[in-house]
Amino acid sequence: MCRVDHVEPLYHTAVAHGLTPSALQHGAWGERYFHLTEPDGHERSFAQLLPSTATPVAVLSVKEKNNDL
Repeated sequence: MCRVDHVEPLYHTAVAHGLTPSALQHGAWGERYFHLTEPDGHERSFAQLLPSTATPVAVLSVKEKNNDL
């Protein structure tokens, strides 16, 4: 896997050059990514790490609940 800063422009560049990557996808683990298969059959993945959607309040709430256990 190749981690990139901005996956969408890379995806559109690949398409503009006649390549056929998989559709852009959102992974439940916090990435936006696509796959591209090389002519020899090897699949390459390009992924952008998305910013966390957890707020400091939500993180604190989870920590407090864990301390109660």
